[in-house]
Amino acid sequence: MARKRNQPVVDESPVEETPTDNNTNTQGVNSMSSMDAFLAIEDDELNSAISGSRTRGIYDSNLLAFFDSGRRGVEVNLADGIHEGKKAQSVKTGYESAREKIVNGKNTEASDEQVEAAKATKVIGKTNPDRVFLVRSDVGASS
Repeated sequence: MARKRNQPVVDESPVEETPTDNNTNTQGVNSMSSMDAFLAIEDDELNSAISGSRTRGIYDSNLLAFFDSGRRGVEVNLADGIHEGKKAQSVKTGYESAREKIVNGKNTEASDEQVEAAKATKVIGKTNPDRVFLVRSDVGASS
């Protein structure tokens, strides 16, 4: 019999239950207790894992802070801090994506002034050595 569109396929074949111990579910597959699924980790290993993880939202908040500073341009610190160990191209892409999100109204925290600043901002990447700059064309050069 054909299934209705957008309806899940349900396997109605009989399931053979073979209980093995107290940690068995109704399908006959062993399940682990909640904490058995985890391994202990030292703080230095955890810090290392955190430093290499993605930092969603940090580009957005950094851009908004840059706009609020009133500066014409800044160089992104790639040597240490939140961008340490990341490739310049990845950082550049992160700031470009955050800028586009602000311009397109997908960042609800951005004020109208910050949206206008985002429209006037360029993310520039340079190589040898790798550097990333945020530059606003709506802010005049200081004398």
